[in-house]
Amino acid sequence: MTRMWGLRRDESGSISLEMAICAPVLLGMLALVGIFGRTAMATSHVDGAAFSAARAASIERSASAANSAAEAAARDYLSQQGLSCENVTVSVDTSGFSAPVGTSSQVRAEVSCRVPLTDLAALVPTNDRVYTGEAVSPIDRYRGR
Repeated sequence: MTRMWGLRRDESGSISLEMAICAPVLLGMLALVGIFGRTAMATSHVDGAAFSAARAASIERSASAANSAAEAAARDYLSQQGLSCENVTVSVDTSGFSAPVGTSSQVRAEVSCRVPLTDLAALVPTNDRVYTGEAVSPIDRYRGR
């Protein structure tokens, strides 16, 4: 049995090299998780606001009351969820209110929200993004319009 003496390699500095290679990769992954998480959260909240706006509009008696109720419901939902939108646009299609009693009709609401991503700009240069959600809610066919 022969032994090899003196063939030990000096490994000092290898951890520094590994950190220099891994740190940018880990920071990039962290930035992607932040961007994807913000995107998923904003999309979900804007969709919820659109549903809330459509539902609030569908239980009103007139088209003008439906427009104001939908806008109030969408803004209230977004503020409750803590989503900071710089520009909220709520558009409601209230043409279903003109349908005769006894026929099926619906209200369609679309909510657009511009979400600032400046807090993620330190990791990845990003711009503000506009998220849009759309929802439909039926109007009771046998109630007075």
